[in-house]
Amino acid sequence: MRNIPACAACHGGIDNSAGSPWIDGLPAVYTRLQLQAFAAGTRRNDIDSRMRNIARNMTPDEVDAAAAYYANDAR
Repeated sequence: MRNIPACAACHGGIDNSAGSPWIDGLPAVYTRLQLQAFAAGTRRNDIDSRMRNIARNMTPDEVDAAAAYYANDAR
């Protein structure tokens, strides 16, 4: 409803989207900073502004949770 698809929809395993990097195992700090940069518009290397639109719709708690999850800190 808030235009925030599951990260795995593009950054998943075998079925990840072309051009979408594998994010599993990246440090939480790195992922958090990248999501914040997309939200602020200072990172703009996403196709069709997809990540910028998603990141802008995420709350700070959601950003932290996603970063921790993909860093394997929350599994």
